[in-house]
Amino acid sequence: VLVKHVSSTIPNYVMQCAYLPEKISEGIDRVNRNFLWGSSETAKKTHWVNWEKVTKTKEEGGLGIQSAKGRNLALLAKLNWRYQSGGSSLWAQVLKGKYCSTRRINSSNRDRLPCSRVWAAMKKGAEVFKKGVRWTIGRDSNLSLWNDNWTKMDSLRQAIQGPLTRETMDLRVRDVVSVGGWDWAKIPFVLLDQTKLELQAIP
Repeated sequence: VLVKHVSSTIPNYVMQCAYLPEKISEGIDRVNRNFLWGSSETAKKTHWVNWEKVTKTKEEGGLGIQSAKGRNLALLAKLNWRYQSGGSSLWAQVLKGKYCSTRRINSSNRDRLPCSRVWAAMKKGAEVFKKGVRWTIGRDSNLSLWNDNWTKMDSLRQAIQGPLTRETMDLRVRDVVSVGGWDWAKIPFVLLDQTKLELQAIP
């Protein structure tokens, strides 16, 4: 309990807007491991369970303690969420105006251009954010049926093997949604039953 709610949470303030170097993350984990097993600088005690297992959820047989790197990336993913959902905030507008300009986006060496520590940290958490986020759709949604992430399966294109026609690739979600559900006739091939079940479960 002390590791989860005290020593692991002390770095949270910094972790929310900065990506900690590997050496620092490993140092935080080392302190937590030593405290958990009663080790100190003068007395080394046996660590009876591997740290990777300790940091698993209780359902998976662990103690539910988060590793420093995992917590850091989770908080940075949350920062990405705040940036995307709170676009009217002053801090979000400043970052968007500075780092999302057309000139910077189209630059050939965009990844090597200097940026603030906050923006660099957000880029580290972007991958975790993208894995956990998806669009909520409506009947008039203009999202791409195949390429946008609006299902639990990521993009539908990953579930389809082989090439698609240009007309099929241009389909939007609104093109296949009807009042009674999904209009499968708009898709020129048969979807797997599991895929259909996934789609039907979407409100």
